[in-house]
Amino acid sequence: MSFINMNLGEAKEKEVLPEGEYDLVIEDYMPVMENDKLIALSVRHSVDGHPEAKAVFNRINLPTEGDTEEKRNNKLLFAIAYLALFGIEWTATGFDTDELQGSRGKCFLKVQEYEGVLSNQIKLRI
Repeated sequence: MSFINMNLGEAKEKEVLPEGEYDLVIEDYMPVMENDKLIALSVRHSVDGHPEAKAVFNRINLPTEGDTEEKRNNKLLFAIAYLALFGIEWTATGFDTDELQGSRGKCFLKVQEYEGVLSNQIKLRI
C-alpha cells in the first residue's frame, strides 16, 4: 500500500470540562455482554452547549449471578439514581431502553484520570 494523503494534522482533540454542573443529553447506548449475558449498558452523553467537550460515558451495571446481596442492591440504587437524573420512568421490574436516547439531565461532572487519560464522569447522588 502506498502513502495515504489526508490532513491528519487538522484533527482536534475534544476537551475535558472543569468540574461543575452541566446539561447532558443521552446520545446512544451499547449493551455490554459477558459470556453471552447482558451485564451492563454503556451510555454515551453529549454536553449541551459545549461542542468542544469529550463525550461523557456512564455504565448502568445490571445485577448478575454471583453478586452479593449488597453488590446487587448497590447496582439497583445506582441505576435508580441515574434514571431519575434523566427523568426516565422505571418500575419495580425495570425500565424501557427506548426511553434513553434523547433524555436530558442536569448533572454534576467530575474529572477523573484513568491510566493517564482524563475524562468527565457523572457524579451520582444516591
